[in-house]
Amino acid sequence: MPTATEQNVAIQVQRILDSCIKREKDGNAVLVLDAIPPDSVPPYTFISATQSGEGVITNLTINPISGRQSYSDIAITATTPLTVTLRDANGKIVTTTSGITQTKSTVMYYPTDALTQPGVKIISAVQILSGTFLQNGTIISAACKALTTKVVVDTALVVPAFGILAVPNSVDYESQLCAEFFNLPLTPRGKC
Repeated sequence: MPTATEQNVAIQVQRILDSCIKREKDGNAVLVLDAIPPDSVPPYTFISATQSGEGVITNLTINPISGRQSYSDIAITATTPLTVTLRDANGKIVTTTSGITQTKSTVMYYPTDALTQPGVKIISAVQILSGTFLQNGTIISAACKALTTKVVVDTALVVPAFGILAVPNSVDYESQLCAEFFNLPLTPRGKC
């Protein structure tokens, strides 16, 4: 039972039911370049590739595991966008885009015995260590990859709250000029 100063507040959150991370070093990661600017001159030298956005699930399969209630084999293919920087034969810096793909299959808690069904979200992180440009528009690279998978569900929770956050008034120079006026009561005081 809440005390006089405590209240219960309902909040809408994304509850994480299960999560796991897969980390790996890939010495032969293939980056297929989307388009190299036509005014650049081959051969190209790889300079860098940096992550340029959040990973996107491109394929998701959820297979319940018989004999293990509320557990499923979750297979994911995720692509992380990259910005690739090259140097052409004339020394000109050339920028293009690519993506690196990660696949993962893991057993996770995935309950389906409620009206609201869970979903799957990912967080992907990629660091390209080195790369070699091939003539066919691809780069073979050494990459560090991490893929976090979460089983989530939107949930309304009731949490204890100890009042509303007090927001102080802002103070500016002009209000200092009227300080005496602003300190007057709203209504006159009575005799009692």
